[in-house]
Amino acid sequence: MDGKDVIYALREYLDHFKSQNIHTLPISSFEHQVSLAEKFATQCNEDKRMKHEESLELLKSVISSGANAIKAAILINGGGAVALLAFAGNAKDNPILVNIDSISLALFVFCLGVFLASLSSGITYFTQYLFHHFSHKPFGKITNYISSLFNFTSFLCFIFGVYFAAKSLGLDLGQFIV
Repeated sequence: MDGKDVIYALREYLDHFKSQNIHTLPISSFEHQVSLAEKFATQCNEDKRMKHEESLELLKSVISSGANAIKAAILINGGGAVALLAFAGNAKDNPILVNIDSISLALFVFCLGVFLASLSSGITYFTQYLFHHFSHKPFGKITNYISSLFNFTSFLCFIFGVYFAAKSLGLDLGQFIV
């Protein structure tokens, strides 16, 4: 029931008296109906406020989760790149253990993952701008999907970076897969 329903109920109440050819209405009876309408309107406003607060909290949660996913993607890919660089720096003294040139692909993939996650962060900002400043939301939805795709691809870069790093170190990954 909304505001229109309250007005409709009041009109029905008045029509009931008109149909009985009563053209004057006891003020106390009408005041009672108005009081009921006020209580209903107050309850409707409270329900709308609660729904709005729930939606706002959900939006905050989604934004926070997305930001954390972007940070995680940057952290793991950046960590992988730093670890490979540290390993390569230590391995230059003992080139027999690893061919430094062979880890360049893994390093590239980790750096690509950092780039994609950073790009995802920038696109997220642009997406919020589009949602805020335009009444039609398709552009915001499209950029949101693109941002999510870049961040997902960044996580894939981490997986492939680990794979290429392991291959460059001569590890047989098949023995770890059950």
